[in-house]
This record gives sequence, C-alpha cells and structure tokens, in this order.
Amino acid sequence: MKKIMVWLLSLTLMMTVIAGCSNEQDNANNTGETTGETTENATDTNETSDTNTPKGELVFWTPFGGGDYEFMKEMVDEYNSTSPEYTVEIVSKAWDTYYQGINGALISQSGPDVFITHQSKLAELIPTQQLQNIREINNSIDWNEYNQSQLAGVTVDEVQYAVPLDTHAAVMFYNNEILERANLTAEDLASANDMESWNNILDALLPVISQDEHVLDIANSGANTVQQFWSWYVLAVQDGGGYLDGDTVIMNEEPGVEALDILIDWKEKGYLKSGIDDGASYDIFKSGKAAINFTGVWATGNYETNPDLDFGVMPIPAINGQQKTWGDSHTFGIPSYVDGERQEAALYFADWINSHAVTWAKAGHVPAKKTVTESEEYLNLPYRSDYAKVVDQVVYYPSNEKLWSANDIAAKLINTAFIGDMTSQEALDLAKEEIEAIME
Repeated sequence: MKKIMVWLLSLTLMMTVIAGCSNEQDNANNTGETTGETTENATDTNETSDTNTPKGELVFWTPFGGGDYEFMKEMVDEYNSTSPEYTVEIVSKAWDTYYQGINGALISQSGPDVFITHQSKLAELIPTQQLQNIREINNSIDWNEYNQSQLAGVTVDEVQYAVPLDTHAAVMFYNNEILERANLTAEDLASANDMESWNNILDALLPVISQDEHVLDIANSGANTVQQFWSWYVLAVQDGGGYLDGDTVIMNEEPGVEALDILIDWKEKGYLKSGIDDGASYDIFKSGKAAINFTGVWATGNYETNPDLDFGVMPIPAINGQQKTWGDSHTFGIPSYVDGERQEAALYFADWINSHAVTWAKAGHVPAKKTVTESEEYLNLPYRSDYAKVVDQVVYYPSNEKLWSANDIAAKLINTAFIGDMTSQEALDLAKEEIEAIME
C-alpha cells in the first residue's frame, strides 16, 4: 500500500510539471515572439494539413480600434475558419504608442509576424532594415489584381516593402435634412467648383442652422488637430501647392498661406466654429448637428449606425482649383526576422484579407484589389463606388523619414494661426524653419 501511495504521489508531481511547462509555452507564444526553423523547401500555405490541425499561430498587430477593429476581427475570424496551416491572432495596440512598439519590435527583431503600417510611415521603418522585401517571399499572388498606384506607393528603389490594404481619403459628408432647409441639394454641393460658389452655399446654410448646429464640422481643437491639418492640405494641393517637395518645405508659399487664410475666414464668418475636438467632431455630425463634415472615409460605418441620420457623402469638390484630396493607405508589413515558412503564411494571409475586403470596405476604406472594387458586391454598397473614384484624386505625402514629426509641427502651427496667435504667413514660416531643422 505504501509503494502505491508513493507511486501516485510521483505521478501527480510529474503531471504538475508537464502542465506548468505547457502554460509557460502558451505564455511565450502570447508575447508575439515567433518560433520555428527556416526550411529550404517551405510548405505552401495555400494548402491545409490532412488533419486540419494548424502548424502554429501568426501574431498580427494593428492600431485599429472601434469599428475598424471589429471589421478586421471579423475577417480574421473568417480566415481562421478556413483551417489555414497557420491561424492568426489579431492584437489591437494603443494608437498613441503603436509605432514606438513597431520600431522597437523591428530593432530588437522580436515581435509580430505581420503588422499594419501606414504607407506614409514606411520611410521611417525602412532604415531598420527589418522590413522584408515582399517579392522575395515565395508566393503565387497575381499582383495585377492590385491597384498599381497603391503598389507603387509601397515600393521604394524597386523594393516592395509592404502589401497594400486600402486607401483612406478625406471626403465630404453632408446632412440632407439641413441642406433641404436651405433649398440646397447634393448636386449643388458637387457643382461648387470655385470658392465663390462654395461660399454662396455656406452663406445659404448659415441662416438655417440653430445655435447648437454647425455649417462646417472640422475638428480644430484639443491635442489632436490633424483633421484641420488635412483640410488645410486639401485646400493647398487643390490650388497647386503642397506641403513638402522631397526634403524641401513649400507649405509657406502662396497656396499654403491662402489655404490657411481660407480656414480662418470660415471661422470669422461663422461657418466653422472653433473649439471642436476630434471626438466631438464625429459626434456632432452623427447626431445630425452639422450640415457639412470634412473627414475621412472611415467615418462612414460610424455614421451609418444612426438610423435617423439622413446623410450622403461625396469627394470634396474642387472648391479651390483642382479636385484633389488628402489620403493615406494602410498596408501589411512583414518583418525580416520572421522565418521563411511563417513569412509565406503571413503573405498568404495578407492577400486573402485583400481578396475578401468587401467587409473592410464596410468601414469606409477603399480596398487595394481591383477585383474587389470592381465587384458587384462592392459596387452595391452605399457610397463606396464614389470612394473608388477618390483614389485617383489623392495627393499622397512624399516619402520622408521625418514625415510624421513634420506633420506634428505643421498641425500645431496651423492651429496656432487658426486661433489668432499668429498670422498665416508667420505660422507657416515658423513651421518651415522647425521642419527643416529636424530634417538636417
């Protein structure tokens, strides 16, 4: 009897040790670190094993929150339901520190297997030398299915550093009920192709709004004034100007100064109220309290959740010259530190998501694959066919390693002029000086 008790005690201890090892392995996998050895003949990730048991799990980092996260999570879940060789764990990271985390992961060569990065951020990530050349990963992707301008945007010196996911651009949302009060229609907005016509529309709207309503809804206050910066950018590029020309700052030239003067003039005439922060801007339009809202296509899904909001959306008219707008792209990056078979799995996953991106389009983004944007399913979505046209109107930022730091400076000083602490020329001259200093 005593021997049996000793044997049972030993067996219990052994099982406890095994369980502990198993938990440690699970925890290690949850850190986002990758494991596995590189093989010369990597398995085709388009095939599933006979037992439908996945070989492992890819860790996928995103900065998405709210509706964007829910749509992407839905697609990841659908992908995992296809029994791929590598399933995918989606991890939503805090936006404020997201790119710090990406940079840290690339430099330390330890982090996600695949991640979302903005096209405009690639120039900052490329110097880490840890972004994999996508075309060097074994794949059978038909790249002709992709929008070629978006492929060009992720290619630097003939190296493709990412897989495009979408284009998201600044557009114009409008409230049909408020337009009707002013005897205006969407066609009137679309035909406002000069500043005089545009200001006539704003003049017609001003008398019909109540004290708690807005003619123009553009975020212009708080810690995040980037939407005001984008509105300035749209007005500047429509007038033939811009922000940066390579490493040369041109935002303080005549088109940039006049664009900022226009924003200030809208405020002084009562079209645009000051003190609207980023979060409040979305809430104002969603609650039916604004006639016109300049923001990104991603707001569509949010606004559609209010069944009482009678709204429409269109490309921003050519109110200051040519019909141009601001835009950027989400892309998939794959680190070089990930081993070959997992890289193939990550690339297959990214292409699968792009092939099923009608779901992503519901968030308002314009998918990267022409086979999606030309599909009947996509074209039947409200507003989205118009968004596909916006892609050709986008004036992307130039590729610059210091771009996002320059954006912060530009947005801050544009707002400084907007609130009246500087003239437009003074603010943009100072922005040029500070941006050139960080680029030296």
